Amino acid sequence: MAQPPAACLAVRADAWRALGGFDERLWLYWNDVDLCRRLLATGARIRYLAAAEVMHHEGASTARFAERVPVWARDRIAYYRKHWGLLGTALVRVMLRVRGLVEWWRLGRRHRDPAEQTGRARRAAGRAGCGPGGRPRPAWRPER
Repeated sequence: MAQPPAACLAVRADAWRALGGFDERLWLYWNDVDLCRRLLATGARIRYLAAAEVMHHEGASTARFAERVPVWARDRIAYYRKHWGLLGTALVRVMLRVRGLVEWWRLGRRHRDPAEQTGRARRAAGRAGCGPGGRPRPAWRPER
């Protein structure tokens, strides 16, 4: 196993001291990934104990943390900068922006008024007796 979750991670004290513990630049996220990467680089092995049971309410404390998404992105960029340099940092920045655009597009499509989405939707709304914005058309039209 390359990287177990830090919610249940036991590290020998001498290895912890040799590595200097968690990287403080990775404040909330990616610090466990970084620690395991550095541990593996020393030649140590990471083992998985299948019989061990741990109750971890994933995200229970961070769900109330309003800045969790920006902090996650900032820590991810810092992790990639540390291990892959400027090229890795540029790549992860592009990936984060693309992901942000995809989410923005998906949310926008989900919250649109169906009658205003496309010409096909407008024509369907017209056949259903709806006016602009999906509102019902008046049954009579005032004379001019």
